[in-house]
Amino acid sequence: MKLLTFVSGMGPAVLGIIVAGGYLLGTDTSSQVEQLSDPAFEETVVHSKTPVLVDFCATWCGPCRMLAPIVEDVARETDRVRFLRIDVDQHRDLAAQLHITSIPCLILFEDGRIRARKVGLQSKAAVESMVGL
Repeated sequence: MKLLTFVSGMGPAVLGIIVAGGYLLGTDTSSQVEQLSDPAFEETVVHSKTPVLVDFCATWCGPCRMLAPIVEDVARETDRVRFLRIDVDQHRDLAAQLHITSIPCLILFEDGRIRARKVGLQSKAAVESMVGL
C-alpha cells in the first residue's frame, strides 16, 4: 500500500527534499511514498472508493515524527486502505476546514465521511485497529 504525501504548489524537482513527518520523501526506495497535488485531495479522499487514513502532521512536531514510521508500517500491511500524510503548516486552510487543532491527528475517511479521528501519538495497534486490521 502506498503512503501518499500531500504537497501544494511544488513540482517534481523538489521531490527529494520535501520533509514530512521527519522523513525525506522520494529518496528512500523502500518507502511507499507518493506525491499528491492540491486538486487531487477531494478526488483522492472524499470521492475515494476505498477508505483513506489521513495523517495530519508538521515537520517540527516530535510526536508526528514518532507516528510517521508507525503509519508507514501499517500502510505496508494492507491494501484495503489508502494512506495520506498532510503537513498542516503547508495546508492551513484544509486543516482549518477539518477542524485540526492538535497534531498528530489521524482521520479515517470512508464513503466521503469522517469515520474515525484520533489525536496524539498512537500505538501501532491503535492505528491497525483504526483501519480494521
